[in-house]
Amino acid sequence: MATSKNKTSLREDLTCAICFELFKDPVMLGCMHHFCRKCIVSYWKTVRGPVCCPQCRQEFPNKCFQTNYLVAGLVEKVRASSTSASVKYLEKQLKDRLESQVSMKEAYATMIREDKDKMEKIKKMGDELQGRVHSDFQALHHFLRVEEEAMLEELKREQEEMLQRLERHLEALQVAIRDVEQNINMLQQTASSTEQSVLVECVNILATEGFQSGRHYWEVDVSNNPKWDLGVALESVNRQVIVKLCPENGYWTLRLRNGSQYSAGTQPWTPVTVMTSPSRVGVFLDCEERKVSFYNADNMALLYSFSSGPRGKAFPFFSTCLSERGQKAQAIRILHFPFECPSEM
Repeated sequence: MATSKNKTSLREDLTCAICFELFKDPVMLGCMHHFCRKCIVSYWKTVRGPVCCPQCRQEFPNKCFQTNYLVAGLVEKVRASSTSASVKYLEKQLKDRLESQVSMKEAYATMIREDKDKMEKIKKMGDELQGRVHSDFQALHHFLRVEEEAMLEELKREQEEMLQRLERHLEALQVAIRDVEQNINMLQQTASSTEQSVLVECVNILATEGFQSGRHYWEVDVSNNPKWDLGVALESVNRQVIVKLCPENGYWTLRLRNGSQYSAGTQPWTPVTVMTSPSRVGVFLDCEERKVSFYNADNMALLYSFSSGPRGKAFPFFSTCLSERGQKAQAIRILHFPFECPSEM
């Protein structure tokens, strides 16, 4: 009785679920179910849409299966065997094989779950990376906008400063034009004067010796002189034309007007504050450092200094300035002739 039941159970396990006969050329699907090759091919021809297992309905990406030679051998043995011992032996082999296949299926299922977990982690990491990239680029765009605004503001500020400097330069030019116009008017008035004096008493003198190296110092007596110009001039200056005594025209000078108004020959004039009017003015020329400095020789107080002095040969310069009508130019006396200094003053 038991042998008959075992034989029946084994035959059921080796029976195709489509034709209900013992397997003929058995094949195994990805879900581990077995069918006759001819049966499964015919079944898939009738199916529309994705192919699947007729037994568990698991879908497959393509029509593929694997020939199971072990099951085919068992089927042949079942067909050839009629004894209970053979059936029992074959059933055990089949069960062992099925258990092995089930274990393999579980292992594959575990691998699939692990792969899915890895895919989820990779997807999560990708989303996080995209978020960080988006955030970083937003920060970069904000930084670039801030830098752009700062640069535009800086350019605007520099433009305003340049315009202001140009305006001041224009004002200085206008002042210079007025000075020239005043000189022209005064010269015209002097030329048209009915007085016997034909020449305007204006003495502009360059020393006979010039310097282009070393350090040199000399003093000039300016006491009782209400106006004068002192300093150095380049060898190339044209004393036959009336120009402003400033570095742009080759002069580095200090001047006095109206007995108390001191100013440096710059564009425009630079007022110089003098606490005590000097009776002697010292002039210091440093050809190496290109500096021209003026001192109150009475107490050696610095009156003014040019930091960008002459390039090339320079000569001591003296001027009694233009004389007013009815006045005579006051004499300027050199108390100490130019001599070379051993060290910087």
